[in-house]
Amino acid sequence: MAFTSDGGVWVLEVSKGSISRDDYGNAGLDNALSLEERCEVLKGLGAKFCESLDACPETAMFLVDTAELLKDPVVMTERWEYLNHRDNQQY
Repeated sequence: MAFTSDGGVWVLEVSKGSISRDDYGNAGLDNALSLEERCEVLKGLGAKFCESLDACPETAMFLVDTAELLKDPVVMTERWEYLNHRDNQQY
């Protein structure tokens, strides 16, 4: 993920086996020195652009207040499952 200067965000969806750590490292993501460079690399890797964090389904769940998560077990479970799935991905 990388943020643009105008508040947009580039999000690279990584699913198991779709991209390896070497792929994005070799594409220059590890060497990007600025957010602008990081955005360009992510764009080249096929990242999705969203006007804002809350406009992007992949990032909107991170904008929920922790207190709200605790009040709504469904939202909390969905977030937990997403994070667990993400952590088990092959990078």
